[in-house]
Amino acid sequence: MWRHYYQNTQGVVFVIDSNDKERISEATYEIAKILREDEVANIPILVFANKQDLPKAMTPYQVACELELRDSFQEEEIRSEKTSTGNYFSGRHWRVQPSIATTGEGLWEGFQWLLAAIKKNT
Repeated sequence: MWRHYYQNTQGVVFVIDSNDKERISEATYEIAKILREDEVANIPILVFANKQDLPKAMTPYQVACELELRDSFQEEEIRSEKTSTGNYFSGRHWRVQPSIATTGEGLWEGFQWLLAAIKKNT
């Protein structure tokens, strides 16, 4: 189904429920399935680690680890621009942005990063 949306795609945004540890593997699978497609090769990826206001929410670092972002990074660096190697994120710029959709916290910063990453790609 997603293939119908790939043409002219310049960036990908995923929203992860950081409070739902049981479904993170499902999210990882879906992300991998999309990112393996040639039509979306080498485009920047923004992952919103949403629901950061909930007490048991995974941190952006934990979300990145669960998504198998194979890169050497420190927890405090997780929101900076990265290029990953070794998996379906390979060769892509990515960012895991903490967010709280109900208040808008983190959304502006995430989309600002994505716009800048898209401009670098063109």
